[in-house]
Amino acid sequence: MDYAAEIERIGAENRRRMSMLMEELDEAKLQTERNAQACAERFAAEAARERGEREQAVRSAADEEHAHRASEAREQQETAARREAQAQQQRAALRTAPVRRANDPAIQQRYEPSRENREPTEQLTEAERREAELREQRAAIARAAAFRKANDMVRPVDDEDEDDEYYRRKSWLV
Repeated sequence: MDYAAEIERIGAENRRRMSMLMEELDEAKLQTERNAQACAERFAAEAARERGEREQAVRSAADEEHAHRASEAREQQETAARREAQAQQQRAALRTAPVRRANDPAIQQRYEPSRENREPTEQLTEAERREAELREQRAAIARAAAFRKANDMVRPVDDEDEDDEYYRRKSWLV
C-alpha cells in the first residue's frame, strides 16, 4: 500500500468536494443577492405605492376639508346676507312708517277744538271768561306735554337688544 498515493487521492477528492461546495456557496450567494435585490425592488415599489396612497388620502382629506370650510363660509355668508336683508327691510319699514311730530298740523287739528265750535267769549261773564281761559291754557299745556312725550318715544332697532333695559332705566343714580 502506497500511503503517499492514498493521501494524494484523498486530498484530490477533498479539493474536488471543496470546489463543488465553493461553487454551491457562490451559487447560493448569487441567488441570495438576486432575492435581496428583488425584495428591495418589491419593498421600494410597495413603499412608493403606500406613500402615493397616503398622499392621495391626505389630498382628498384636505380637499374635503377645504370644501367643507368653503360650504360653511358660504352658509355663513348667506345667513349674514339674509340677516342683513331682514335688518334693511326692518329699517326701511321703520323709515317709511309715518312718524307724527307734535308740530304736525294733522295732530294739532285732532287735539285742538275747532274755532267754529267755541263759544263766543263776549257773552260770558268775567269769571266765566277767566275760567274758560284757564281751561284752554290747561288743555294747551296738556297737549304740549303729550306732544313732547310722543316725540320722545324711541323705537328699538331690534327686538334682541340686550342693553335695552339698562338704557331705559328710570334713574341713572347708581
